[in-house]
Amino acid sequence: MRKPLLFLSLPFVLLLLAFSFKKDSNDDLITRIALQLQKFYTLHPQESIYLHQDKALYSLGETIWFKAYASQNTTDSLSTVLYADLVGPDNKVRLSRKLKLQNGMAHGDFYLPDTLSEGLYQLRAYTNWMRNFDPQYFFTRELNIASPSLTEAKASITFQTHTSAAGDSIITSLQFYKHPFEPLKNLKLKTQLVLDGKKGKSGSLETDAQGIARLPLFFSNAQSGSVREALLIVQSDDKSNPFQRSYRLPVGQPALDLQFFPEGGHLVAGIPSRIGFKAVDISGKGQQVAGMVQDQQGNMVMDFKSEHLGMGAFTFMPEPGKTYTAQVQLPNGRTARYKLPEAQPEGVVLQVVQHSEHTVNFRIEHNFSNQVTQGPMYLIAHAADSLIFAVRANTDKPVLESAIPASRFPVGLIHFTLFSADGKALSERLAFVNHPPQLQLNITTDKAMYGKRQKVTMQLEARDANGMPVAGNFSLAVRDALIDQNQQPYENNIYTQLYLQGELRGNIEQPAYYFDKKQSQARRHLDLLLLTQGWRRFNWDNLLQDKLQTTPHLPEESISFSGKVEKELGKKTPQKSNLTLIFTPNTAPKDTIPTLPNLIMAETNPDGSFRFVGLDFEDTLKVFIQARTPKGSNNQLIHLDRTTAPIPNFQALEGATLSPDQITAYRRRMSDWAKADRQHRLTTGAIQLKQVDITARKQEFSNDHRIYFKENADARIELDKFTVVYPNVLQYLAGRVAGVHVTGSGSETSVMIRGDGPLFVLDGMRVELETVNMLDPSDIEAIEVLKGANAAIYGSSSGGGVIALFTKRGNPNYNYANEKSPGTINFKLAGYNKPSEFYSPRYDVPQDRHNLPDYRSTLHWQPNVKTDASGRATITFFTSDVITEFVAVCEGIAKQGTVGATSYRFSSDTRIQP
Repeated sequence: MRKPLLFLSLPFVLLLLAFSFKKDSNDDLITRIALQLQKFYTLHPQESIYLHQDKALYSLGETIWFKAYASQNTTDSLSTVLYADLVGPDNKVRLSRKLKLQNGMAHGDFYLPDTLSEGLYQLRAYTNWMRNFDPQYFFTRELNIASPSLTEAKASITFQTHTSAAGDSIITSLQFYKHPFEPLKNLKLKTQLVLDGKKGKSGSLETDAQGIARLPLFFSNAQSGSVREALLIVQSDDKSNPFQRSYRLPVGQPALDLQFFPEGGHLVAGIPSRIGFKAVDISGKGQQVAGMVQDQQGNMVMDFKSEHLGMGAFTFMPEPGKTYTAQVQLPNGRTARYKLPEAQPEGVVLQVVQHSEHTVNFRIEHNFSNQVTQGPMYLIAHAADSLIFAVRANTDKPVLESAIPASRFPVGLIHFTLFSADGKALSERLAFVNHPPQLQLNITTDKAMYGKRQKVTMQLEARDANGMPVAGNFSLAVRDALIDQNQQPYENNIYTQLYLQGELRGNIEQPAYYFDKKQSQARRHLDLLLLTQGWRRFNWDNLLQDKLQTTPHLPEESISFSGKVEKELGKKTPQKSNLTLIFTPNTAPKDTIPTLPNLIMAETNPDGSFRFVGLDFEDTLKVFIQARTPKGSNNQLIHLDRTTAPIPNFQALEGATLSPDQITAYRRRMSDWAKADRQHRLTTGAIQLKQVDITARKQEFSNDHRIYFKENADARIELDKFTVVYPNVLQYLAGRVAGVHVTGSGSETSVMIRGDGPLFVLDGMRVELETVNMLDPSDIEAIEVLKGANAAIYGSSSGGGVIALFTKRGNPNYNYANEKSPGTINFKLAGYNKPSEFYSPRYDVPQDRHNLPDYRSTLHWQPNVKTDASGRATITFFTSDVITEFVAVCEGIAKQGTVGATSYRFSSDTRIQP
């Protein structure tokens, strides 16, 4: 993996070409470009994260197992702290993990509680340093989560969209069924539209004989242009078939998004240009497309047709004064028109073409009317911080062409930029000249087919591109092949993430396809991808003017916290203070943090700010800080800097999920697993809880604060049990109570219970939502939720349920000794999440739980498989009771930094006896 370069020599080469390219006596511009590139990558080293997970389809009650690989593979990696989030279909972070990177690797897990809803989720990972840059460079992957229940009502949803001059029309079709696809006819439904967290139109529907209900919606152009999030909440009115779910609507998104990208960035009148194009549907997937280009009089100029995943390219010469439009027939039979970029009357066109693996051809053509005023141009190529070559191109000839041996270029992505004499970037182009070496991984098993609960002995062999054995660290997942049915081919892996997906903005479909040597058109299609996919690590104008972006998010080499001390009484001015800090482990034994002292004496900076680093612990840590002035005064106020997770940008369109057939087959399999798992939990004394965080002890509240029996609360959340601090008290409910839907953020946060607005009660008094949004979560002890009949005690105003909040001071048992004294603060600091251990049964060793059925869909997960100097490793595990085909996927990195991935299949059969 590429290591961040902190101190670099200047890898600068001035390449001279024979014709019309002359060495400049004054190379100040090129030198300045090289120095600024070096400076940018020195101050802004790039990190890349990849997660290998066990599968892409899960059931509630299962665990997501994953291993993280950072872009650094040595102990001096830029970041040590990694964040992983599970983002729900409602674009809210539902689960989070903080992991410690060691040698650029870490592994973790997410247990999926039954309080989560079914749907399409996003797994994302990043470091604090990566937050300084475009979040599109975060690692993200979509995954499906289904409920194992076979008795619950299910629904699939599709959208038909039509864009007109007045706005967007959307016909939403919901098909309700029970396993196995038994239509739920005459099912009465309630619908509620929510636009940016505010209630919109509501209504009623009823399914037909096929279990289908259709809801037509219309959004004006004003709505489509201003609405950021449109949700449709659907709820069943039939108590025997309960159902509630929210769906994200494709508002403001055309049925087909077709964009055109002139090579180099611009069309220039009178100069032939190559134009790349890309067509995607509302889910972001490439769609094959064909159409024609017309001028403003409607004259046909040429036809075009996509080649691969909606991408294609054509060459044409725009005429001066003319505009052009592409006309395309949509899948619904309608015709759509898309404007091509307007041609500049004067400019330059840069073309870069690699016809073979051995040479890179480029062509520069301009139509500048005054070459003397324009001056020479400069073409440079760079890969990250390294300037590969730079040439001066005189403008006395309109066309300049040449070829450069591919051997002069390093592996990976190359950036070509053409500059004017005054340093303005005129044209840019990406190219992938040489493919990086890839590890050759090979998996074998002692048998091709196994019986139930038989031992599998698997061998992993790792070799470099030259066939030499290598030592490395790998992760291995063995799963039921049912999960891979209908899965997109050529999925992202550690190699494509490092060299392609992690370098470009936006999602890339089937990234592994472009490196498949068996695909004869892969190189050409990779060039189409680079024509149409965005890249923007920096802006050349800002870079050359030394206007580098700020980086407020520092690299984290350990767990840390920071804050500021100011004068509490009178004018609140920052001031230098003496600090006393006391650290106490929360639940973990002290020997888990041997390097952490219990008491630290320190002082703030002159402006009152402080930052403590070097903390290394799991679980949580209780921290006490006392601040005193140099003269001993406690007239101090301590403020902690609160950090929140980056705001997600996940568009979970239900039409983009796996096929209903696949999910239903998986649900049937997982229903058997859930029954066995539940029985195991009962026999071992584990408790399955339908609702959210249950605590060991509940505080008694006075009757003045609670007019209902506490047993009637449908859910209870105690805020002190959370290791994550949310800025708004209502966010503690998000994803943790069935039927409760939280939207918005900050003072705009709102809540609905089964589609209706609840009544809010604070220490027994009815309050408005605005009051709740103003509460400090640190003052709240608990939240209780009442739904349906349990909420009826509050009268007609509780039809939408009740959310009761209890403050710490309102508790008659409140210990005032816990009150903060002047100049002090107590808080809990979240440490690293300790990874769970994957349970892999040993059927050769008798155990009581072996009497239970075994329907695991993830047969084996091993996050740390290490090959020795001979490049070999042995893995053993046992098959389950499922007769199926299994897929083993192995990914990882060698000590030298080379990465690779592979897969292997084997089967189980009833004819083979254990």
